[in-house]
Amino acid sequence: MSTKRKAEILLVLAAFLWGGTFVSIKLVVSETDPGFFLFLRFLVASIISFFYFRNKNNQEFPNRSYYQATFWIGSVAFIGYLLQTIGLVYTTATQSGFITGSYVVFVPLFQIWIEKKPPSKQLWIAVLLVFLGLALVSQNEVDLESGFSFSKGDFLTLVSAIFFALYIILVDIFSKRYSPNALVEGQIYWLTFFSGLYLAFSLGMNKTISFHWNWVLVASIGYTAFFATFVTNYIQAHFQKAISPTQAGIIFSLEPVFSFFLAYLVLSEVLGLIGVLGCVLVFSGVLLSEKKGDQSKEKSNVAT
Repeated sequence: MSTKRKAEILLVLAAFLWGGTFVSIKLVVSETDPGFFLFLRFLVASIISFFYFRNKNNQEFPNRSYYQATFWIGSVAFIGYLLQTIGLVYTTATQSGFITGSYVVFVPLFQIWIEKKPPSKQLWIAVLLVFLGLALVSQNEVDLESGFSFSKGDFLTLVSAIFFALYIILVDIFSKRYSPNALVEGQIYWLTFFSGLYLAFSLGMNKTISFHWNWVLVASIGYTAFFATFVTNYIQAHFQKAISPTQAGIIFSLEPVFSFFLAYLVLSEVLGLIGVLGCVLVFSGVLLSEKKGDQSKEKSNVAT
């Protein structure tokens, strides 16, 4: 199996694990403060990272540029996670999943702006198909006669998608400069720091921090900390660099599709005819990106 194919399979796995977070978080945000939940999630992820990496040779001597790299990755990721988690208070797991997937549109724009690498025409077509599919599914519960709707939660989730797109670009850049293990460990520690800072700020503003300890909260923290933070960050840092950021974004667009199936099984959220058509378009875009690939990326790989 080629490195590129292995990377694609593992990134699909990451998308599946992220898809489960929408259901997991939706089950607890009604009784637990989003900031408090995020702090517990990243604190547990930091503990896992510490024990996993403490006997590993990361082959990375911490310096100023390394701390800056992990700082930017961690800060951008934290803003995305925070807005997405707060947004889930006001929207459904299915809706949140598909709006989050709109980062597939922002990734190639950031790739052109920051990395000066325009995606191939085939990938642009795939992006368009995925975007149209996401647009349809985001209006899954809307009656065509009553028009479209866009809630506060949908808006917060859309902004989070912009930050997740930037996060994908930053991972692509810095994973080529630093050892993957060091990158994973550093960004998770920054996520914990920022979530703790946000929680302290909330407490300083006399905000009431609500939470209710039960097995659902514990399971949600465990799942999001290990599978949706540690494992997914590990996969991204080690394997995303094998493909272009735009193709990675297209693969990650499967995340909302997975979130729907899990929301259907756990929360009984239903996808209507519009949503089904949207899913078909998303899958079509992903298959097109897999079939055609990013020709410019392949050429650069041959050149190196």
